[in-house]
Amino acid sequence: MNSAQSKDARRLATEAEVLRGTLLEQTPTTRTILNHLPSETRVDSAFVPILEGIEVTLPSQLEAITALAMQGDWEAVSPSPEQ
Repeated sequence: MNSAQSKDARRLATEAEVLRGTLLEQTPTTRTILNHLPSETRVDSAFVPILEGIEVTLPSQLEAITALAMQGDWEAVSPSPEQ
């Protein structure tokens, strides 16, 4: 059972912070690796823009989800599958 299913706001906040931290740690590493790939290595041209999009949007999305959980709005945090 995940933190949203268990309606555990503290656990969700902790998991969101770990995810955010991992993103902040791994994004520069990923960029470094991309910059040091052999020239003959092909990387999908969409990869870097997608990485940048995740880097920009995920932290605020995690913050919003955490705020909703802290307010007890579990329906917004974990909408039903038919939504």
